[in-house]
Amino acid sequence: MKIIKGFENEDIIVSDFGEWVGKNYIDYKAEYKRNQKFIEILLKENKQLKDNWNKLNEFLKSTIKENLEWDKKHDCEWQGYNAYSELLIKMQEIEQGSDSNE
Repeated sequence: MKIIKGFENEDIIVSDFGEWVGKNYIDYKAEYKRNQKFIEILLKENKQLKDNWNKLNEFLKSTIKENLEWDKKHDCEWQGYNAYSELLIKMQEIEQGSDSNE
């Protein structure tokens, strides 16, 4: 906070987050705090989405591995392999596409 001399030499208290425009004081501090809250919420949501994405990726990989091992033991072919593989490939494509946008 600082005091400056305004029109007709009156004292005007100015915060570090505001300014006078004409006769109106614009307080950016409140807007800054509100934006910080939105940023915190978005960062938490982003972290949760990344965690969920990683869990899904690991689940798919472990499921493929488990089913292939079971197939070898029982001399049969797992029908879901192609679907899981395609899903993993699509997820990798999405990851590579999102990396280039960051």
